[in-house]
Amino acid sequence: MSDFEDTHETGSIPESMTNIDKLTLELLINKSQYKKYVQKNDPAKYSDNQIYLGKIEKYRYKIEHLFSTLMENPEQQITSDIDRDFSFFIKTCIQYFELKEMENTAEDHNGDPTDDETLFGNIDNTNTHSASSSLWGNKINKTGKVSAYMPKYTMDSYVRTKKL
Repeated sequence: MSDFEDTHETGSIPESMTNIDKLTLELLINKSQYKKYVQKNDPAKYSDNQIYLGKIEKYRYKIEHLFSTLMENPEQQITSDIDRDFSFFIKTCIQYFELKEMENTAEDHNGDPTDDETLFGNIDNTNTHSASSSLWGNKINKTGKVSAYMPKYTMDSYVRTKKL
């Protein structure tokens, strides 16, 4: 019997779907909304989290002292777990800061710095082209005669010529 049939017969949601829903909520909702959701729907998990936060507050100064000691001397050995996790934490922080630096000094695909804040910031408002000159270059000759054959890939069919 499939999960779908189980749901219709028993009226309950399969456990795999419940786990997916919990994971989705945990990953996609912001922390404050998730905390409210857990408080309302999973009191046991909420109380475990409150105990954890209480322990953080209780040992806050000891954690800060241990952290500052390891920052001053990263080679100092405390326990293998703390050494490994501290090293992992520092590497993750460095990676985060490097990504932030790259984001702040972002360059476009040509290697030029991007300026997200101003759109058309350096445009010169003076018109350098006269009405009879072409923006496409000097190689285009406008004769005023329309040929029988007009290639599809040119813009000549859209150009208006001034009759003299």
